[in-house]
Amino acid sequence: MTRPRPSIGPALAGAVDLSGLKQRAQQNASSAGPAGPATPGGTEVNEANFEEQVIVRSDEVPVVVLLWSPRSDACVQLLETLSDLAVEDGGRWALATVNVDVTPRVAQIFGVDAVPTVVALAAGQPLSSFQGVQPPDQLRRWVDSLMSATAGKLRGTSGSGEVEVDPQLAQARQQLEDGDFDAAKESYQAILDANPASVEAKGAIRQIEFLTRATAQRP
Repeated sequence: MTRPRPSIGPALAGAVDLSGLKQRAQQNASSAGPAGPATPGGTEVNEANFEEQVIVRSDEVPVVVLLWSPRSDACVQLLETLSDLAVEDGGRWALATVNVDVTPRVAQIFGVDAVPTVVALAAGQPLSSFQGVQPPDQLRRWVDSLMSATAGKLRGTSGSGEVEVDPQLAQARQQLEDGDFDAAKESYQAILDANPASVEAKGAIRQIEFLTRATAQRP
């Protein structure tokens, strides 16, 4: 289990390109499905409303996504703590919950292999992530650092700036987008070596390996 870091840096985008999801969501937000049932302080996310409630919403305020299972006591404990913090902060950030037992495809988007996993996004981009239950005071500091890192950069906080992306991660994403799988895998592996908890690097490497095999099998 890893503790959330006080400083905010890009942590994951998962097995798919979230920037592509963001662009599609902006074009089709009006046709997105209705929001899922509300949890205390948050919204239940499914495949139908994922783009609206996570990608589009993160243009307005930071969105904290909790991937969890009601079968896990640790997940339930973390859900309660995050819900309390969301209510306490009165809409300064949004809590989105993903029940992986019900919507496993959403978990696949993030390349998640264990629950509970928490992912923070802003402006359609991942900022930070961690796995496992954390003490309430540590979560409070983590949330506060999210708010500090995104202050003045989102529509909900009266700003329009871009969220800073780590250059090494930006390079890896660009290499993957360009189809340079060897270079992208090398870059993501370097990120994973430096940060073994990086869910994006793990998911991206799995994606690259799949794409490499699929390409090699083409006639």
